[in-house]
Amino acid sequence: MPDAEDTPMDDPAQHLLGGLNVAILIAHDSPIDQVESTRQSLEELGVTVSLLASTRAAVQTVRDDGSPEIIQPSQSLAAADPDAFDGVVVIASPHGGARLALDENVRSFLARMDAEGKPIGAVSDGVLPVMSAGLETDPGLSTPEHLRSTAEKAGVETMDARVTVDANVVSAADGDGLERFNASLKQLLAKRRCRTITPGNDVSSAVGEDG
Repeated sequence: MPDAEDTPMDDPAQHLLGGLNVAILIAHDSPIDQVESTRQSLEELGVTVSLLASTRAAVQTVRDDGSPEIIQPSQSLAAADPDAFDGVVVIASPHGGARLALDENVRSFLARMDAEGKPIGAVSDGVLPVMSAGLETDPGLSTPEHLRSTAEKAGVETMDARVTVDANVVSAADGDGLERFNASLKQLLAKRRCRTITPGNDVSSAVGEDG
């Protein structure tokens, strides 16, 4: 059953996240302040974060004040191996989310991560690629108001809460829920890490473990 609570969450122990690898998928016009907030939140606990895009070309992102900022992705989705990551987040604008949803490499990447039970996060229009990927978990999602009808037509359960956790997927309807979103994402990563710890070996999981 989806968890749509808005109560504060504590960060998991650092040893449960240190050494993990998480991808953040970005596109043209992605809100870079949200990307940086999520990236910093993860890196503070030892997570390695890579920015991925549809191509290796530079991406023009946007600051909250409307100013553009050019970002160089670490890899293209076509070259990225889902087995190399322990989780993935999609942060996109309406235009960028629509473009990512049409990218077969994006859909394949997300579906592969989902099939292996790895945490998937989506903020605002980042939920559109998640909906288009046909995830096996069929999660309920917190979606922006303008995507509600699209979600309903696709048979996706939309949630009224600003942030929703359903199985291995956490979603935020907008950037105002980012703090809760980041906390929930870290909890999902830690829970999966706990499931993969072997007796006598409580160090960070190997990249792509269970996948």
